[in-house]
Amino acid sequence: MRINSSTNLYNKNFRNSYKVQKLAFTSSSRNYYNSELLRQSRTFGHIATTTWMFRQDLDWDRFINLVYKNFENQNCVQTYNLACSDGSEAYSFLISAMEKIPNEGYKKFIPIIAVDKDLEIIHSAQHGRINLSESDLNRINIFSRFRNEYFFDKQISLNINNDNFSDICNSYAVSKKLRNMVDFNHGDLLTYLSKINDNGNSIIFCRNVTPYLSYNDIFKLANTAGKVLKQGSMIVFGEFDKHSGILDFIDIKGFEECMEYVFRKI
Repeated sequence: MRINSSTNLYNKNFRNSYKVQKLAFTSSSRNYYNSELLRQSRTFGHIATTTWMFRQDLDWDRFINLVYKNFENQNCVQTYNLACSDGSEAYSFLISAMEKIPNEGYKKFIPIIAVDKDLEIIHSAQHGRINLSESDLNRINIFSRFRNEYFFDKQISLNINNDNFSDICNSYAVSKKLRNMVDFNHGDLLTYLSKINDNGNSIIFCRNVTPYLSYNDIFKLANTAGKVLKQGSMIVFGEFDKHSGILDFIDIKGFEECMEYVFRKI
């Protein structure tokens, strides 16, 4: 069952307070083309690996409380970040989990398996540095008391080919502790999703990417998630995904929406 967006007014107000900054101040927005999408006239073949820290279409504090309670009786939670871009989303989740979940409960969620089809952005992420804008830093400060423990050694921005926003960013070293919690991989999100061996102990981040998929792949994603994920596991989408139809498809594959863009297998 889908949630009426009006029931999540606080989350919308929070997003709106950052709307002016949202597109102008990202950590990464690399552009490239996919010939399959071009043939299908979807997004004219254009793909952007746009991401930023603590993206505002997810109420991070509420989400951490939700996953903590949902997986309270699980010793290990498989966490996948499909279409991970530069790692901003994985790092956002980890920082929130480390600072909000008591008794080092965040450890059950690591390592995060982070996957992206864009080889250049994966190579960048594997180097252990990340481009951050001033807006990224401000958002990290909202959610974390220890920003300088996670990101330090400010230098000029990483030179990422076709990244539209690298000139307004600086690069920062990612702490060894944080970096070692994420396993960055080059690959296809559908392939990784289909190989998950789930026992009701998985979180799948697949956020703000589905409009770049072909129609067939959108159907395949919903079908695969419905078959692979067991009761209690979760899949997380984003605001951009509502344009692809995936939120309605996933709703009829045995999932309930437990907060905006977050679905749990029932």
